[in-house]
Amino acid sequence: MRNESAFLFGINLFIESYLRSRVAMDHVVAVENFLMKRVIGLSAAMLIMRCRDDVLRGLLWACAILWLMGLWLRRVGEALVVLGVLLVLLYVGDWLVLRVRVSHGTAYRVVSVNQFLATPLKGSKVEYDLMGTVPVTCSRSIFPQQGDPACWWLEKHTSQWE
Repeated sequence: MRNESAFLFGINLFIESYLRSRVAMDHVVAVENFLMKRVIGLSAAMLIMRCRDDVLRGLLWACAILWLMGLWLRRVGEALVVLGVLLVLLYVGDWLVLRVRVSHGTAYRVVSVNQFLATPLKGSKVEYDLMGTVPVTCSRSIFPQQGDPACWWLEKHTSQWE
């Protein structure tokens, strides 16, 4: 809130100096009304449309757009921080559940995976050969843990290519 009031004060000084040098004082009052409406959150589009000076109208629109962009960017930043914290908490919880399962002996499972060998041939062709079925150890978790893939992912991807 303090940054916003300092921003408003700076814009107010700039617009006042511009208006005093170029147009009448009724524009200064209009700009102050616009800034006050912005502080309390009311729409200032009607005020912008009533301005007779094109430069002032553009400046008011730019001010309003920058303010809205600041709100949007702040909210997106806050949402990204919350999402990051939630992902870290989910990973830590997944790791803790895996630790409990390791202590009970139920943390790992074996899934049969078909291995294929891709051999390049002449003419940009490729020959695929089945090398066999191999048992692969996986962890019963949401994320890959301790170098083992998650079982839910490995059960859906039972083909490995080399």
